[in-house]
Amino acid sequence: MAEKNAQPLITGRFIKNLDVACPPLPEQRDIADFLDTKTAQIDTLIAKKQRLIKLLQEHRTALINQVVTKGLNPNAPMRDSGVEWLGEIPEHWDIANLRWLTVSVETGKTPPTINQEYYENPVLDWFAPSDFNNSILLKESSRKISRLAIDDNKAPLYNKGTVLLVGIGATLGKVGILEDKGSSNQQINAITYDNVIFPFYGAYYLNAISEAVVSHANFATLPILNQSQTKDIKHLVPPFHEQKEIVQYIIERLKYIQKSIELQNYQISCYEEYRTALISEAVTGKIDVRTAE
Repeated sequence: MAEKNAQPLITGRFIKNLDVACPPLPEQRDIADFLDTKTAQIDTLIAKKQRLIKLLQEHRTALINQVVTKGLNPNAPMRDSGVEWLGEIPEHWDIANLRWLTVSVETGKTPPTINQEYYENPVLDWFAPSDFNNSILLKESSRKISRLAIDDNKAPLYNKGTVLLVGIGATLGKVGILEDKGSSNQQINAITYDNVIFPFYGAYYLNAISEAVVSHANFATLPILNQSQTKDIKHLVPPFHEQKEIVQYIIERLKYIQKSIELQNYQISCYEEYRTALISEAVTGKIDVRTAE
């Protein structure tokens, strides 16, 4: 047992006084050989599961990219978009700079930390790049701000359905959509679409073309995508009903993919627990490695 000091401590004296099971040397070799073989088999199974997870994640990305840029009808007549990185698009779709499809593109703010009232009694989500993850939906931020920060115009207030785009740093190009009203810091551009674009379609589209989004940024010292550059992004405009159908298709397909990923992760954790238990039982003599399969 560790000594109870300011922090747990295992001393050299404690280790020297431990009672250690010491089977005959030939048995030790048998145990080591057994564990080498078994753990290698388990590690191989885990590696296969990890590879499958990676393939599922790649499939998720490819699926989104395909349907937001090509649509759901594989037989739809196509035309050249005139944009190299987009290639062909359904001929009945339009394309325009994002500026013509939005009500506003804003940049967030950080309320002055010298005024603690802006952070006391926090009631509003205030998003930073670290809050973005694999889910397109932004549900809750790690930090929040008070209503006073909004009233004093020290932070913007965005409506539900606003699309947030990280515009600076290593995570530039990450996209999320607000589940409820919220705010963001100055590293994020907030896009409010007009009624031509279904916000979820817009979010999935920007997520799919993240490499092209990044290419619009300045790279002098730190990659930065300002409001003007954000507005210059080429944006596809399918008919509104098709946008909603595409989003519904993505949501349904991603449910199955996510369940598959969760299953693989669960199986990996089971293999890891089995490996730990197997080592413990082998080195303590609870199983006879000479007869175990």
